[in-house]
Amino acid sequence: VVKKTTVITEAPYYASGVVDCSQGFRKDGGPVRGGRSTPEQGLVYEANNIETDFFSLGFGGWIIVEFDCPIPNGEGDDLRIIEDTWGKYPLETAEVFASQDGIIWVPLGEANNTLRETGDNHHSFSAFDLDTLDWAKYIKVVDTTDPAVHNNDADGYDLNAVESLQDCVEI
Repeated sequence: VVKKTTVITEAPYYASGVVDCSQGFRKDGGPVRGGRSTPEQGLVYEANNIETDFFSLGFGGWIIVEFDCPIPNGEGDDLRIIEDTWGKYPLETAEVFASQDGIIWVPLGEANNTLRETGDNHHSFSAFDLDTLDWAKYIKVVDTTDPAVHNNDADGYDLNAVESLQDCVEI
């Protein structure tokens, strides 16, 4: 059997839409500020330092995004979650899951705001392998930040983008 693959979109490419979300609250129980509350702001990477470039999950909040072209499981890491944290800040965390059908979820691990790339003081990058999945169409990010280490205005994990690190291919 000979398989021919065609690259449709080169990596990296980003989630195409928000399937569902439930935004949590700030530590003081109030709503997350409006500029941080548009779920679509968590789809595509933006390197700016402004709050309208990310979606705050809020403490205990979550988001499910989808990819028009599923993320294939290739060599190395397959997926990257990008978080906004400006400067030195207490630990923010989120559990990351992948799914082919949006029903059965495979845990991939924890994203956090400590993994910086050289020269970037505004974003954290957490990479994941799809593990047992051959591909994934849906990614779920769930805030697991401990509110006890934050001030009352804090609002949990700030999702900037969900990106595929593998080329989108047709077999």
